Amino acid sequence: MHAEFKRLTTALSSAACAVSLLIGFGTSTALAQRFEYTSGGPKCGSTGYGGVQPVSTGGYIAVGETSSDQAGNCVDMNVYVVRTEADGSLAWSRSYDIGGYDHGFRIREVQYDPTGQGGFIITGYTEKTHCGNSDLLLLRIDPCGNQLWANTYGDKDAYELGWDVVEAATQGDAALGINQGDFIAAGITTRTQTGQYDGYLVRVDGSSGQLIWGKTYDGPESGQDFFQAVDETLFGNQGSTGDIIAAGGSSSYGTNSIDGWIVRVDGSNGEITGGLQGTAAYGREGRDEFWSIQEMRSGQCQDGLVVAVGTSSDSKRRGDVYMVQTYGHPCELRNDLLIGDLGPLMDEGYGVREIPFNTPTSNVGDLIVTGTMTAPKGKGHGREDVFLVKVRACSLNVTNPAMLYGGNRFDDGWSVSPVLDERNPDCTTNGFIVAGGTTSLAPNAPTPHLYLIKTDDELNDECKNIEYEVQEARYSEPRCGDPIIDELKDECQNESRSECQYWHYRICLDAELDCRIEPCDCSKNLLKPSLPEAPATGSSVLSLNSYPNPIKAGGTIVLEYTLKSDAPMTLTISDLAGRTIRSEKLSASAGTGTYSVSTEGWSSGTYMMNLTIDGHAASTRIVVME
Repeated sequence: MHAEFKRLTTALSSAACAVSLLIGFGTSTALAQRFEYTSGGPKCGSTGYGGVQPVSTGGYIAVGETSSDQAGNCVDMNVYVVRTEADGSLAWSRSYDIGGYDHGFRIREVQYDPTGQGGFIITGYTEKTHCGNSDLLLLRIDPCGNQLWANTYGDKDAYELGWDVVEAATQGDAALGINQGDFIAAGITTRTQTGQYDGYLVRVDGSSGQLIWGKTYDGPESGQDFFQAVDETLFGNQGSTGDIIAAGGSSSYGTNSIDGWIVRVDGSNGEITGGLQGTAAYGREGRDEFWSIQEMRSGQCQDGLVVAVGTSSDSKRRGDVYMVQTYGHPCELRNDLLIGDLGPLMDEGYGVREIPFNTPTSNVGDLIVTGTMTAPKGKGHGREDVFLVKVRACSLNVTNPAMLYGGNRFDDGWSVSPVLDERNPDCTTNGFIVAGGTTSLAPNAPTPHLYLIKTDDELNDECKNIEYEVQEARYSEPRCGDPIIDELKDECQNESRSECQYWHYRICLDAELDCRIEPCDCSKNLLKPSLPEAPATGSSVLSLNSYPNPIKAGGTIVLEYTLKSDAPMTLTISDLAGRTIRSEKLSASAGTGTYSVSTEGWSSGTYMMNLTIDGHAASTRIVVME
């Protein structure tokens, strides 16, 4: 099984070498470089609540969202992609306007493409389309960021969001229209009339985005159910098509709260595999949810194991990073782990990836995990820090102290990936790349900026990272049940957005070259990481934070804002489906102030709070728990 993983890796590297001769973005000799990098507009802001991965030709690519146009003006939200060189310097960045408020959450490099176009696939959602309030979005771009296609998927009587996407590596069954290179996206669909969430999966053709199948998944008791992560399985499948594993949350298992939820379905048709073993809910008395999932394939212990990471809260709203490992099917629990202070502080897990295996003694950890930790006063950087921690894949225990990154405010890590050393045939790692959001390193910006961190194998970067000893505990009892599966209505599936408008900035200022044919020489125009930004102008909100966060439903949350000058402002609160929960006009004075908001009557879930002043916007995300 170990040989199978290495064969796939070798095949991908060979294809990537062919592309790198045409593109020329960086070289593997720079992979060991460490850096921290922020990107975003000083006036309108950009957020990095999305994904990052190394690019096979060198460097990194990350996705988020921005409300700045090329001239620095504030516009509605657009998908935002940043491509960097191996040293963190900017290669190019682009925003994509699909036609409304557009959000990007995950990006993957395309590996299996018979057309040879390569590039990247992005998932997220777009609001204010003519076919519903929001639809799941898939956006395909080439290696230079040029749009190939953009499609939306959904029901006009519901809201849809896309949280994650994976490319199919298994051969599939061409007779059924299932092929290697298809894309599978996971997310949420919300019924307009009832407000009920269901998990949502779509499989589409990789070359065109044409829908193959799309289904919704409702737990056994018809509660709030959703997916936030997806992967394809290479092991334990019944045929040539890989199964699909999706993870998120569900309130349909009789606990009166959200539980972490894992579902395994047949990749050819979306039907549950394994009967009652094909779905399971995990968690404690509070809110539990998974944000990342991956099948293990490196041969470190047993191929085909599945690991999910997220957050688990107890009845007192205290949260810890939560990991669950199964034997392949969701209800076959193998191991679990809680990581954090195991006390009053809030720690959240957002990303997990397997560290490629070479020899039994060379890697001190087999899994790499990222997210957000709130360290005790004096032991961290600020209120919330990005963290990285290595975890043994077989025993599921922490092998070394967590490492904290950030500044004196709020910093989140949303995705992580090992960086492979292409020069070493054993596929050793050369550090890790993390993407998230930061307010600490962009103090004058109205929203968190995209935050990239590149470390070495020992989790050190070039800045002042802090070691933090975490506590460990175990708690899991799977609750298994058979969900209800529905076919998605046809009213808005596969709605093409081929007229997508975008802008971009390339550091080769005088070159109008197609970078797929001839790379431009940008040695004199490299942008360095963490460039200082011009201060915001006008009567703008400079920062917005919220606490306590998460908060128990019915409690009062405090918004803390900083204004440059006296100004009227508008507070808008919306749920993840984009529905406005509350909107009101306020008056505020220059400086730092607070405003209290009651969550009485709110259901559990994630909400966005936005302050708008003179066309400038700032936002913060809050989690409400039952």
